[in-house]
Amino acid sequence: IVVNYPVSVQSLENNLNILVYPNPFINEVEIATKDKSIIQSVDILDMSGKFILSKNVNSSSIKINTENLSKGFYIAQIKTEKGFVKQKMVK
Repeated sequence: IVVNYPVSVQSLENNLNILVYPNPFINEVEIATKDKSIIQSVDILDMSGKFILSKNVNSSSIKINTENLSKGFYIAQIKTEKGFVKQKMVK
């Protein structure tokens, strides 16, 4: 039995066509699907895995206000109707 799994975040992003921009961001970040599939939720975590914020979406894109986030590295966990993606982000 041979099972092939994507081995990087990049390969998952390409399969689900997720855009996260701008990256690095300042006061706002937009997350969207290229194929207009529905984003169900977005969670932002710091690099230690602590939840910073969570949004229920039900749309093909969302703009998130990031003014209150400190400079640093974050992970966006994006759940769509087609699957799940983790994307690194920088402020």
